Amino acid sequence: MIDKDTFMEEFEDCVGDNIINNAEQESKQNDDEEAKEKEFYKKSKSIYESKEYKTKKMSRYTSDELAAHIIEKSFNDLTRNMITYKVTGKDLKKIRNPKQLMGLLHVNEEVASDFFEIIQEEKEKEIAKRSGKVFSETSDKWMHKRMNKWSLRETKGWLKSFITNEKSLKITFKAFDENKFNGHKVLRYDDIGQLSDALKIDEDLGILEKIIKAAEVQMDKEMDHDEEKKEDRKPKEFRVRNFRKHDFIRSSKKEDCIMKYNDEDGIPRAEMPCGHAIASDTMFHFIKQTFAENYSASEIVCPVPTCQRQWDWGLCIMIADMDDKEKGQYNKIRMKRIYTDLTECPKCGKMVQRPKDVKQLRVVCACSGNNFCFECGLPWKKYDSKMICGNAACKVVQDLNTALRKQDWNETKITNQGTRKDGKSVPKIRACPRCLTLVVHEVACKHMLCKGCKKKFCFVCLDLQKEDGGWNCGSYSAQCNVADIQQFG
Repeated sequence: MIDKDTFMEEFEDCVGDNIINNAEQESKQNDDEEAKEKEFYKKSKSIYESKEYKTKKMSRYTSDELAAHIIEKSFNDLTRNMITYKVTGKDLKKIRNPKQLMGLLHVNEEVASDFFEIIQEEKEKEIAKRSGKVFSETSDKWMHKRMNKWSLRETKGWLKSFITNEKSLKITFKAFDENKFNGHKVLRYDDIGQLSDALKIDEDLGILEKIIKAAEVQMDKEMDHDEEKKEDRKPKEFRVRNFRKHDFIRSSKKEDCIMKYNDEDGIPRAEMPCGHAIASDTMFHFIKQTFAENYSASEIVCPVPTCQRQWDWGLCIMIADMDDKEKGQYNKIRMKRIYTDLTECPKCGKMVQRPKDVKQLRVVCACSGNNFCFECGLPWKKYDSKMICGNAACKVVQDLNTALRKQDWNETKITNQGTRKDGKSVPKIRACPRCLTLVVHEVACKHMLCKGCKKKFCFVCLDLQKEDGGWNCGSYSAQCNVADIQQFG
């Protein structure tokens, strides 16, 4: 099994140092990038205007068609990721929450949440079409979102709330549709003349004045709402708990073992089983710090160096005066650290146990038989495997493929493989065909023992050793078929 230092040496030898410092080359590279950018948007426009694209459902889009769709929806920052990770409409069809999108497209939570709503809207369109119902051209979701996040459909819902004249509304809807005017674009204009030029609506109709005034009112509401949220987010100023109200928590006269609070400070302290004392606020921040600094920590121990006695977790959270949200947060962190074979189902949120075979990444939730990857949380694609989920966005798949692809060749060190009649070479690094542990061949026999699962396999053809100890590929020096460089996902 390859260790970190060996792997980094092999990686550097293979990749080399390709840093370009020449200013002329950098300038040429920038020009090339700009040309590629123009070509990219030109291609996307031709796709979007094609008849084939317009008749397709989103779940049938290719990566290029999906990128064109995102550009049309003004989500331009997602288009590169669509192409890079080869995400198709079929992949999006399986998405159940924004968290899965974050892993699939490598975007932050805010972008994933916004795009998730676009996906949901497309699904609603398909459902309406299949059931023979008319899909409403407006949406009331604008009332629960910021204006700069409104889709065209949500923006039209907002327009409908204050433009009561049917003829004026029809003119406005037509202009917004033709110019793909969403909430974000409305915010760019505070001048009636400029908005008239953008939408091609006559100023004398009085529609544009209403839109600008309504946008100002909406922004004022959002600012007031932000101020209210800031007030709600204020943390507890200082946690002080009256321990005398709880029979199972004893008050102490001793000073706080960390912050040294005493009776003169007027801050109650709880007596711990080890005899030391601690205040509510001290306990909360001690738990927070312990979990943040040590990613394997699951228990709280007395901070006094000469004591280090483990404290009962239930007692700790009671003394820390945690609310239900905080209890849920730290209980979940602790559970994952104690039971390393547990993960959260992306569909229902329940904790799911990983199979006892530690090399198996495929997990199944009882909620609906949902199969997903223990590592990335995305739906399981590769049903003929229990170790590789088949998602290009999965970090396990990416790291494994990179390690296997960027390597040199081992032509002479394996016994009797340097003079092959077929002229093929054997890779220097292989992934164990059973558990995917990386193995580097140094010298001699082609039959290797994996340090991960303790199973023997042939480094040349990747066959596993038979139950009776024999080999399908012959003896340690026999020439067998060379398996290609392994790539997963």
